[in-house]
Amino acid sequence: MFRTSAKLLLAAGLYSLACLAQSAPVANYPAFLLEARAIPTQYSEEAVDFEIVVETGAAGDQKTLRMSGQDGMKILLWPGNYYRVMEYGGDSASLEFLSPQEEQDLLMKQSKKKRKRAAR
Repeated sequence: MFRTSAKLLLAAGLYSLACLAQSAPVANYPAFLLEARAIPTQYSEEAVDFEIVVETGAAGDQKTLRMSGQDGMKILLWPGNYYRVMEYGGDSASLEFLSPQEEQDLLMKQSKKKRKRAAR
């Protein structure tokens, strides 16, 4: 009896770890939003999928990601703004606005990298 309950506890623990790992972001970075396209979904009228294109890093690398949300979320996605990107498995993501201080720090860091490259 003890072995069976220990196995069940272990299985439940492993399952909860797997669920937690699946919902945890695989990457977390600041990025510049280039484009956000709304794609209506078939689940409900309020649900909307977004395909977003972000520029990551000073090299200008671009990533295309998907995110889900409510219809009213469109107003939060402004191309030209910096966001914190939380990337999950399967190319899905969520965005948060950077605080003004984080955005200023990011811009200063990028301008330093550009000056170093120009000096080479």
